Amino acid sequence: MDAIEISYRRTPKNPLVLKSYINALYEKEHILEAKFFHDQLKNEDPAEFETNRLGYLLSIRVFEPKVADFEKNLIRAGVTQEQLYALHLHYYYTFSQLKKMRDCTNALLDLEPTEEYTYTVILESVIRLKDFELASKVIHYILPRIKPTDELLRSLRHILNDRLLDLLKIRSRI
Repeated sequence: MDAIEISYRRTPKNPLVLKSYINALYEKEHILEAKFFHDQLKNEDPAEFETNRLGYLLSIRVFEPKVADFEKNLIRAGVTQEQLYALHLHYYYTFSQLKKMRDCTNALLDLEPTEEYTYTVILESVIRLKDFELASKVIHYILPRIKPTDELLRSLRHILNDRLLDLLKIRSRI
């Protein structure tokens, strides 16, 4: 047992500890177990922001149609536009809705996001979309704010190189 699980077993009715435990399970990809404990959390703290954010993410992972219910609760809990768009982007990414993914990524980049989760979801989306305009915005807005990995830099460089090759091909036809 790790420290988070030990803490949960000592105080199973504490919503704060339960949220930490569910987050740890989610990060370890123990989705069904996280879903089980999330059901308990909904009984303890149903209207709280983090409860509904976790429910939204878990619903996406288990392909449950309750995402809309969690979204309504998030709005009532005071979710910011950035947080809501980031969750939408995660949804579009998961279900490969490329057009909506591009639109949502563009909207998020226009908001100039500040949260780590938003950065992660944007970066994954831009790399998947291989979109030059979005990659340019990422380089301008997000790259200076994070410590990029070599893999991220390689991926962004690849997107830019592809665009350059496309331009050279067009130029050579003229």
